[in-house]
Amino acid sequence: MRKYFLLICLFILGCESQYRTAGKVYIQQEEYDKAAEQFNLQLKQTPNDPDAWWWLGMAYTYQKKYEDACQCMDKVAEIAPEKQELKKQIPFLWSLYYSAGISAYQEKSWELAKNRFTQATRLEPDSFQTYMNLGLVYVCLEQEDTAIVYYKKVIELDTNNIDAYRNLGIYYMKKKEYDEAQKYFNKVLGLKPKDADILYRIGIAYYLKEDYPNAEASFKRAIECDSTLEDAYFNLGATLVKQNKYDESIEVLKKTIEIKPNDVEALLHLGGTYLLTKKYDAAIEIYTKIIQLDPAKREAYEGRANAYWKLGKKAEAEADLRIVKEMK
Repeated sequence: MRKYFLLICLFILGCESQYRTAGKVYIQQEEYDKAAEQFNLQLKQTPNDPDAWWWLGMAYTYQKKYEDACQCMDKVAEIAPEKQELKKQIPFLWSLYYSAGISAYQEKSWELAKNRFTQATRLEPDSFQTYMNLGLVYVCLEQEDTAIVYYKKVIELDTNNIDAYRNLGIYYMKKKEYDEAQKYFNKVLGLKPKDADILYRIGIAYYLKEDYPNAEASFKRAIECDSTLEDAYFNLGATLVKQNKYDESIEVLKKTIEIKPNDVEALLHLGGTYLLTKKYDAAIEIYTKIIQLDPAKREAYEGRANAYWKLGKKAEAEADLRIVKEMK
């Protein structure tokens, strides 16, 4: 009986090369480096062996060397396009090409990431995750019109995908198509009504359309959802100024500075609002703080000079104006 068993083993080993056999054994033992070495030795002898390429790809996959694994699977498809594993292992292959795309994206290899994600879509055409990542890649390639196509494909497959709606809104904002941007931002709100970031972005769209009352309402709703959203306070302050609501704007801008004390742009807006309301001493205090933070901020010297001049302090105003002139 033992002799018979030995003959069977010898027969099996004889049907398959020693390198390929050893490689499979190493895979079973989870020694993937050694497995890859054996399959590479096999390929030196038989470079067009699709099985060796397949198993080498498996060894690389276990090592999380996804790009190397993809190159092996590409070789299998080139040599033996009818190989059964290529048809039976679709979920595995999709996962492999998708993972290679993620790795390439993380390494900022945009073209490679695009190619791997594209291959993944051919394997699993209904995978919204793959289209989402293709959209991100095309953004990085500065091909935003193509990115929009893929984000819309995501929505076709997953009508509740908040990230796709958000990204579409953002890219339409860049294209200055504010109504279209708001359409997608409102889709987000339908799924997540208290999304402070989206409420803020809707406010920006209204502001850029010069619809200041609706911008004001949107910024206030954003602040209700997130009282630490400094940009919402800042833009609310600017919106209130546009509506001549100066006193309210001052209080809002103070809140902005409370959240971020060294925000020079917010301080500049506050100083300018103090000038508009003829609160010159307060304006001087703010502009002086800006100069302490950024001695090269020309607008601060100009604003302070204006405030000094209104108070009749001509010497101080002229001193600041000389500094402005030297900066030019």
